[in-house]
Amino acid sequence: MLNDELQLRLVALKNEDALRWMGYANPTSAQCNRLDRVRRDPWLGLAGGDFDFRFDALGFLRRLCAMAGLPEEVSEPAIQEALQVQHWLQFGFKPRLTAITHFQKHGQPAFALAAMNAQREVNVPAEVATWPIHDQFRWAQRCILDHMRETAGELPFWGVIQAYCYRHAPNEHVWLSTQGEILPQTERQEIEGIFPGAGSIWR
Repeated sequence: MLNDELQLRLVALKNEDALRWMGYANPTSAQCNRLDRVRRDPWLGLAGGDFDFRFDALGFLRRLCAMAGLPEEVSEPAIQEALQVQHWLQFGFKPRLTAITHFQKHGQPAFALAAMNAQREVNVPAEVATWPIHDQFRWAQRCILDHMRETAGELPFWGVIQAYCYRHAPNEHVWLSTQGEILPQTERQEIEGIFPGAGSIWR
């Protein structure tokens, strides 16, 4: 990874010295902090939007790579990959993990249900969308087990959790049991039959 390569090449170089090599005649504490953030950031500072009237985030990273002696044919593909990931995180599809319960609507107003719906949603970090699908499923399985422990398998207002639905792509989702196991087709059909409104969580 580009982060690791930069760390190795800059390990013995102080921030002030590195910045001077990058063209900053009198590095300020703010500039040193910026460099420190880039050196430690898994996204190479591209997500922060730093700007100091000399370099924007992309220009700063490219100058840092050149100063560290990284050939452009090595650094630029890694930079472009990081930019693509950032674009995906900002504008791309966001996965969802939702707990499904045996809730039946009995005259509750739509706005009240919408306000309570967040209780069924399990937080999915944005970067999960960039992982290979098998890693996403493993994460979802672990997350389900944690969620079941935290909630004791029951949500206020909604009731007992029957299953989970993980939406990993547009119009693509998978049913998971409360033990985090992918449900076979017969059980998926049974759940969809018992909870016909469950599909509406994707609309």
